[in-house]
Order: sequence, then C-alpha cells, then structure tokens
Amino acid sequence: MKKLILFLMIAGLAACEKSEVGKSNELTGTWKWVKKTGGIAGVNETPKAGEVVLLKLNADKTYSTTRNDSLLTSGTYTLSTGESMLLNKEVNFIVFGGGTPTMYEVKNNELHLAEDVYDGFNYDYVRN
Repeated sequence: MKKLILFLMIAGLAACEKSEVGKSNELTGTWKWVKKTGGIAGVNETPKAGEVVLLKLNADKTYSTTRNDSLLTSGTYTLSTGESMLLNKEVNFIVFGGGTPTMYEVKNNELHLAEDVYDGFNYDYVRN
C-alpha cells in the first residue's frame, strides 16, 4: 500500500511538471506591447509613435523588457495556477521577479496580462 501511495505521489508530481512545461512553451518568445488599460483613473494607453516595447520570455524562466532596444527590466519569472481574487476561479499566474502574481492568458498569438487586484491594470501583447 505504501508503494502504491508513493507511486501516485511521484506520478502526480511528474504530471505537474509536464503541465508547467506546456505553460512555459506557450509563453516563450517575444511579445510586442499594444495596450495598457485599467487603474482607478481608467487609463487607456498605447505606445507612442515610433515606440516599440517588447517583453521577451525565455524557456529558462528569464525575461527582459526593452523600449526601442534599450533594456528596461530583466530577471526571472515563475508560473503557477491559483484562485483569482477578482474572478473567483482558478487561473494561470506569472510572477516577474518576486513581484505580485499577474493573471495571464495566451489566445490567438495574443498575450493578456491582468493584475489580480481591484483597479489593477491589464496589458495586451501580440507575438512579435
């Protein structure tokens, strides 16, 4: 019986690890920022003329953001799932550095990031 429980625990961990890889694969690549919305003031911001902001997510869980080829931030990220405070359902989260978990969704070569806080911001990207 102990061996069966141990086997099930190991199988469960392996399954979690595979789903993490799948999540990482859909995010890996370079994303071009197209819009920021939300906040208490109802912000609706897009890049200025000639401005290109890129978010690069690497398979080794490192990231960087650049504006017109100038580095803005870099570091590591982690992925997880959990219950959203705003949506009251399980969602995917990405955490940049040691920051706040941010909900994410990849759909049709678009990346949507949403802060899981009241009056938070939403960020939209397209695959570059």
